[in-house]
Amino acid sequence: MSILPIPTDTIVGMFHPWRDFFGNLPFKNFILTDPVRQQYPWRELAVDLLKKLELPLWNPYNFAGTPLLANIQSAVFYPLNILFYLLSFPHAWSIYILAAPVLAAFFMYLYLRNLNLNKLPALFGSLTFALCGFNIAWLENGVLTHTLLWLPLILWSMDRRKSLVFLFAMFSSFTAGHWQTFFYVFLFSHVYLFLRSRRSLLRFFILDAIFLVLALPQLLPSLQFIGLSGRSQDQLWQNVAGWFIPWQNLVQFIAPDFFGNPATLNYRGIFSYQEFVGYLGIPAFVFAISAIFIKRKIVWFFLGTVVVGLIFALPTPLAKLPFALNLPLISSSMPTRLLSIIDFSLAVLAAFGFQKFNKKLFAIFLFFFALLGVLSPSRYLLLPFALLIATFVLKKYSWLLIGLLLLDLGRFGFKYLPITDSKYLYPETKVTRFLQENTKDNYFRFMTLSDEIFPPNFNVIYRIQSVNGYDPLYLKAYSDLVGGGNRIIVPKDYKNPVFNELGVKYILSFEDISGPAYVLVMEEGKTKIFENKNVSPRAYLESGGEAKITLYSENVVIIKTSSMITTTLILSDMYYPGWKVSVDGVLSKITPTPYNFRSVELSPGDHEVIFKMSLL
Repeated sequence: MSILPIPTDTIVGMFHPWRDFFGNLPFKNFILTDPVRQQYPWRELAVDLLKKLELPLWNPYNFAGTPLLANIQSAVFYPLNILFYLLSFPHAWSIYILAAPVLAAFFMYLYLRNLNLNKLPALFGSLTFALCGFNIAWLENGVLTHTLLWLPLILWSMDRRKSLVFLFAMFSSFTAGHWQTFFYVFLFSHVYLFLRSRRSLLRFFILDAIFLVLALPQLLPSLQFIGLSGRSQDQLWQNVAGWFIPWQNLVQFIAPDFFGNPATLNYRGIFSYQEFVGYLGIPAFVFAISAIFIKRKIVWFFLGTVVVGLIFALPTPLAKLPFALNLPLISSSMPTRLLSIIDFSLAVLAAFGFQKFNKKLFAIFLFFFALLGVLSPSRYLLLPFALLIATFVLKKYSWLLIGLLLLDLGRFGFKYLPITDSKYLYPETKVTRFLQENTKDNYFRFMTLSDEIFPPNFNVIYRIQSVNGYDPLYLKAYSDLVGGGNRIIVPKDYKNPVFNELGVKYILSFEDISGPAYVLVMEEGKTKIFENKNVSPRAYLESGGEAKITLYSENVVIIKTSSMITTTLILSDMYYPGWKVSVDGVLSKITPTPYNFRSVELSPGDHEVIFKMSLL
């Protein structure tokens, strides 16, 4: 048995047909499903195409076709993807995930030593950053932590004027897969540069221009996709209770489980646990606060960053202003992710406080915890209180304090994060095998009538096409076509004629479905598969004749046609500007149909029509 830092237990414990195959297996953390529903399938598909020497431009398996490279989180150009060429994908994924805290600690140590901190304070701050609440909460997601971990190296390169290191770190952060976090990294680092080394501004502005050129292969396709997506209508900040960090959730800086923990099935807080947990360990928190007595400009800068970050992360009038003004990109991004910069700054402050601890703070913290306990008595404050006392007792023993920090953050991390059996990583079942065998030659799609059956993007691993999809970026035209939705689109109106046109031949359901057009063809446990007899072929000629798909791959579709009259070829894949078409080797034009499918005008006779996806 091998284990993986990815929640495979949610695949077999939460969703069918895997629950039908394995029974009701337990799973650790019900909110950690995005790694297996988004990041892992997208990266696996992208790497598979790259290994075939193809750019992973298109994902035909969800949303009736959607951009892959442009969806940002596929992280096609991320330098650490080299791991996936050296090892099997599951093992490379494990190293990739575990590399995040290791690299974060190493880069932070370099940076803190650069600030003239001693070795032990630098080690303390680096471990605090590597294992802080933000990095642990998003560790298995694989993109947010990898975006953030380059920040200390960027700051180090600015201080040392290391141009190549700066370019590499900036490019790596940008391509790691999470643009919102990168925006914070970029803004923060450049404010830092302006305040710390104005003489270097021209040098780094030139380097920024070079970085921008290097980023264009990712930047341009993604901006195009964003412009065609329904992102802005999906993220309506007024309707999300946890859009900002609720004031009461500030307590999670000292007691991460004050409102419970999803891993123990007792979380009772607003929205999602991982959006609000900025915990960095009681020892680190104590030393970070003690830094307020240190009279150094660099310390004041990081203190100011924490204050400004909280102002914009909490539901303050100033924080709401960018969203009220509907600023592009910013207004569709949750400000809770500012915890990335807040935690980073607190980790730096913790290192400074560790080097010069103010003993008077102990009395202040005792009073604070006692007051908090009186106002809101909770068993979740007992451990933080004990750790506070232990921090004071061990204040003269640096190595023991570092050990206490590791025990504290290690307990927090191991409680929250699942480490699971690799045999549960998208295993084969009767349903998956049936769909693979019955769609591989005719390229039909399937849909599900329950959110518990074959969730979106799982099918990417099996290379089965679906009308479902889950992506923060999704084509608005597709959402409108199937009846609306947000980032998770699981249409259930199977009698809508549009699904016949989309080539939906199989419908997965727990219940029987009515109508002579729907025939039960197989069952596995509670999961039933019905065949749709009214399904249209994936490619057809509008005015008669024959159309046959002879090649269907992610980036290329070849269709042979024959007709006695002028006609139109319809391919029921979503129209997108990146697709080009040639007819008998001559470039032609793709016209979107009323359903936003791809159509091509053809003259009488036999033709070979080739659709190819391009970068732009």
